[in-house]
Amino acid sequence: MTGKAVVSTKACGVEHVLREDGIYIDFNDLERSLSSKIREVSDMDRSGLERRGSRGRQRIVTEYNWDAQARRMVAFLEGVTKSRSPVG
Repeated sequence: MTGKAVVSTKACGVEHVLREDGIYIDFNDLERSLSSKIREVSDMDRSGLERRGSRGRQRIVTEYNWDAQARRMVAFLEGVTKSRSPVG
């Protein structure tokens, strides 16, 4: 939300939110992967990092705001109630 580039593992679905704008480390090789990504990020130009952060923030604001999340929850609950067979 701060508009900064994000370094993360692909845990808990963060890769679905950040998509290609995320900078991902390998959870299975955390120490080596983190070290490598820190070097990679330090070599990136500032404008590229700002673009990543800005696009990520914009995606969160438009696709994960309260209204969008509420619509997803309603659709999910409607799907659950429609898929349940009646009792008896």
